[in-house]
Amino acid sequence: RPGRGFVQWKTLFGATELMPAHVAARVANVPNIVTAVQSNDRDGLRRVADFWNSGWALVPGQLDLSLLPSSGPYRIESFTKDNGLVLVANERWWGNKPATPRIVVWDKTSDVKSKVGAGAVQVLDVGAESVPGLELKGFDSENLPSRGVEQLVLSTRGVFESADVRRAFAMCVPRQALFDRLGHPNYNRSAGLGSAVLNSRLVAPDNLVYASAAAAEGGKFNGDSAAASAALGGAQPTVRIGYLGPDDRRAKTVAAIADSCKNAGITVQDTASGDFSPQALRDGTVDAVLAGPAAAAAAAGSGGGVEAMFALRSGAGTNYGGFDNPRYTTLVDQLAGDGTAATQLSAATEAETILWSEMPTIPLFNTPRTVAFADGMRAGVPNPAETGAGWNMDRWVLER
Repeated sequence: RPGRGFVQWKTLFGATELMPAHVAARVANVPNIVTAVQSNDRDGLRRVADFWNSGWALVPGQLDLSLLPSSGPYRIESFTKDNGLVLVANERWWGNKPATPRIVVWDKTSDVKSKVGAGAVQVLDVGAESVPGLELKGFDSENLPSRGVEQLVLSTRGVFESADVRRAFAMCVPRQALFDRLGHPNYNRSAGLGSAVLNSRLVAPDNLVYASAAAAEGGKFNGDSAAASAALGGAQPTVRIGYLGPDDRRAKTVAAIADSCKNAGITVQDTASGDFSPQALRDGTVDAVLAGPAAAAAAAGSGGGVEAMFALRSGAGTNYGGFDNPRYTTLVDQLAGDGTAATQLSAATEAETILWSEMPTIPLFNTPRTVAFADGMRAGVPNPAETGAGWNMDRWVLER
């Protein structure tokens, strides 16, 4: 509307952002989605939303390809547990034809180690040190920091209903020790991504605003079990931390937190599973999720951080912890709509001050990734943003 913009408008229609409206309309039995919006047809829009939330879920062996037309260089041919997600060249694509006509994608729950050992993988993009014993002979590999923020997303109900308890828990989390041991495997950065413990959820460390926003942490939250115990006032809560497993690095993260927090009277339980979903935080079956906000399957996080901001906005679909602060919501809307330096500096700093006080999440470090390309791969380029190594897969060529 007049006077209202969107700072990252150029990113609105990137890969995976555009979905086929005609498919949603057909399945939801809504003749025209635009008309439904303009006429405030809530019943019709509810049906569209229901389909949007679950209709495009990729379930092995259960794909209805009529729901999945492609507007890119590849289209889905099949998806099964044994044969992976098979992408083939889209014969209706009007742009440059993909250099490789067929690519198979395996998800995180696949047996990555055995597939790499058997030569069935030529490109790898996984959490660094998440797969124990992974040998990458015949690969050009490196560990690097992503734009994703490894953090604990806390519930605002149950054991963490009180911000006092959330802050006490944050006090005993050994963030510096976790970064030193797990946050920068085989690389050392003097500045920017992956160079230190993160003290901002909203601003990346290579942003000029970062120093101001990060100062809101105040040096209070770094493994001080005595301070955490005093803040709890004798309470001895149990905290269940969930994440998608198996993941060796995150298992070690939870174990280190448990070891540090037990001295404060806090019992930490690892509740990871192979089918874990952040919905568990809403359902109350876990108290915290170890992940990145608004995470995608690859290295999570955008350059501008819009997903991270809105992951804590009131009413947002990715706000799994149920955090609700009206002032924070107002600040997020300002950050999303006004790109001037003055607004970005003041709003980000105030927003981060609120988050360190209310503690809906505990940031740790930029999520480290292992990215590897097999010998003979051409055009493979690591990418720290959410599209990960696959951002230019239509240019990949494997030469033997």
